[in-house]
Amino acid sequence: DLTTGMADKMLRGTNGAVLACAYSRSGAYICSSCHDGAVNVWDAQVGSIMYTFMGHSGPVYAVAVALDEYSCISAGADSTVRVWDLGGLLRDDP
Repeated sequence: DLTTGMADKMLRGTNGAVLACAYSRSGAYICSSCHDGAVNVWDAQVGSIMYTFMGHSGPVYAVAVALDEYSCISAGADSTVRVWDLGGLLRDDP
């Protein structure tokens, strides 16, 4: 909130420190990356984790959501960049 300087919402539920996050283009979802190697997909309205991707063997320092919302890209301390298939999770396709 620009008036109070307070956060509008706080999302909790990760096991490790959150190192990066990115909104989906639609603004309905957030992808976050964590110190424990997890990449989480959050429902931004509800504030809960919808799905967790595991695969990095260390901290994940960067995360992005593709413009078409079909992929999440993460980069970790394990020297890998991973592309996670969201399978339309973030879209309302018929």
